[in-house]
Amino acid sequence: MRTAFLILFSLLFLACAPETRDTRYIDVSERGYSHSVEIDLGSSKMVVLSGQIAVNADGKIVGVNDFEEQTDQVFRNIKALVEKSGGTMDDVVKIDCYFTDISKLAEFRKVRDRYINLKTPPTSVAVEVNQLVNKELMIEIGAVAVIGK
Repeated sequence: MRTAFLILFSLLFLACAPETRDTRYIDVSERGYSHSVEIDLGSSKMVVLSGQIAVNADGKIVGVNDFEEQTDQVFRNIKALVEKSGGTMDDVVKIDCYFTDISKLAEFRKVRDRYINLKTPPTSVAVEVNQLVNKELMIEIGAVAVIGK
């Protein structure tokens, strides 16, 4: 309930905040999107992450035909972006998960549970899609974190 309130409050704040709010776009891609965006909320900041896929630092797909390995790489990417903004995985309040095969949900939870705080888990969405940006990808996850200053 606290997480939902925090997200709703943050969105309300954004809707009412003056145009001078501090927003920082991180790792802007030449493809026309930012990997994450930091929004100053005063005593904390909200970090909104683009959907993360199973690519390593060299841009190579990791774990072709291995759902668990791909999921682990996605969570490593999320963790790196949250840490780059000064937070930890405990600060993640929402994840949006896109699967090409929703029957892999149990495998997903096995990996996810190594990265999130199980006592205060983030809100979550799980959706099956026909295909992601590349046919070799099996999962994509977007996330939101609220990091105290």
